Parts: sequence; C-alpha cells; structure tokens
Amino acid sequence: MKDNNTALFFTGIEIQYETEEQKEIIIQVLRDMLTLGEEELKKQEYPDYFRKGEKIEVRQVIYNHFVPDEAGKRLDDNFYKELRTKEMRKCIINLLQKLDEVIE
Repeated sequence: MKDNNTALFFTGIEIQYETEEQKEIIIQVLRDMLTLGEEELKKQEYPDYFRKGEKIEVRQVIYNHFVPDEAGKRLDDNFYKELRTKEMRKCIINLLQKLDEVIE
C-alpha cells in the first residue's frame, strides 16, 4: 500500500457531512469513483454546499467531506489511476457500506 498514495489517504478516513444532501453527494462521488473511467470522472461536477450554486470536482468533494487520520495527507496526480486498483475498490465499497449503515 505504500506505493498507492490514494489508498494511504483513505486509510483511517472519517467522513463528515451535516445534511442528507451532502451525504447523497458523498455517496454519488464514491459510486462514480467505482464505476466511471478516468476521463469521465475528471469531467464530473458536483454541487458545492459551501458556495451555493458553484460546482466542484471529485477531489474537492473529498477534501470537503473526508478527513484523513493524519494531517498533511493529500491526493496526488496518480489519484484517478489509483482508483482502479483492487485495494481502492475494496476501500470505496467499505465506505459505501458504512454510509448505508448510517441510513438504517
């Protein structure tokens, strides 16, 4: 996992949101990270709840709602490629399952 900076970033991550709308965007981003190709994901835009009416890309949604377990952890240029790895897919699925548990 040392070579996969994205997996390191998501290790021990805490998801924070204040509204159901924010939670829905987080779930959509995670699903998109699982299903969309690199170029499609780069083009995706999501509502920015901090600046109403603005749109942001996937990494900004992550920075707004995902708190890493260590200060200074950042996503790097390999983010989109590293999402395709088996360890990241498993991590994303686990996060989706945790968010689903909160619903129930």
